[in-house]
Amino acid sequence: MCCRLKPWDSVTRKWLRNMVTRAAPRPVAQLKEELPRQLLLDMGHPWIYDDEVQNISQLNGVAAGTLVDISGHNGRPMGVGILNRQASIVLRRMEGVASGTEVTQELLSARLK
Repeated sequence: MCCRLKPWDSVTRKWLRNMVTRAAPRPVAQLKEELPRQLLLDMGHPWIYDDEVQNISQLNGVAAGTLVDISGHNGRPMGVGILNRQASIVLRRMEGVASGTEVTQELLSARLK
């Protein structure tokens, strides 16, 4: 119980404000063609590694924690992920959130509970 995030915690509130999408379109991470883990990714596996993203160099200037739309090599939407270019797992996909979906503070607060 002591490690659970509280919605009124100032650090949590700041993180939530930074995670909420703005009017500007999100960056898009496009996956490479014929990945060894393609079936897992199609089934919704949450981790996407840096060597699986085709346009990884275009995401270099994007801040860690930014929401990114994920698309397959053919442009098929695959959801929304949280970007971290400093890790080998560069995207952590948010379960049940479709590409282009607005991510609100309410959605993120509900997931932190």
